[in-house]
Amino acid sequence: RPPGRGLLGQVIQQGEVAGAEVAGGDFAHLGALGLALLLGVAAAGAELAAGGAVDENVKTITSPLVGTFYSASSPDAEPFVRVGDTVKKGQVVGIVEAMKLMNEIESEHDGVITEIIVNNGDMVEYGQVLIKVK
Repeated sequence: RPPGRGLLGQVIQQGEVAGAEVAGGDFAHLGALGLALLLGVAAAGAELAAGGAVDENVKTITSPLVGTFYSASSPDAEPFVRVGDTVKKGQVVGIVEAMKLMNEIESEHDGVITEIIVNNGDMVEYGQVLIKVK
């Protein structure tokens, strides 16, 4: 079956998914990653249904762990990157604090920052998109 051709794909392509509502149950069995994936697919489908195009040249930088995202090394420091900045693979683009440890987030791609999805101090989940690079 081609991707997006199942029932969920049809519903998403028709733009009928605006969120997740549960009647008589919950998504607890999916876990955080499963729910994030479900909502991410729904959001992508809604964007496509609204006429948005998926740019295959856009790559994402995701959080490798759950924690707090910081865009700079300290509150008074300049952010590691801004929209429009050119980045190289391995360049630090942010920090995720988890259990009092500061984990540097490095770009996985060469390119130009097109969008920073999260704000300084936001809680982030494992696999959550932080930054888009083209």
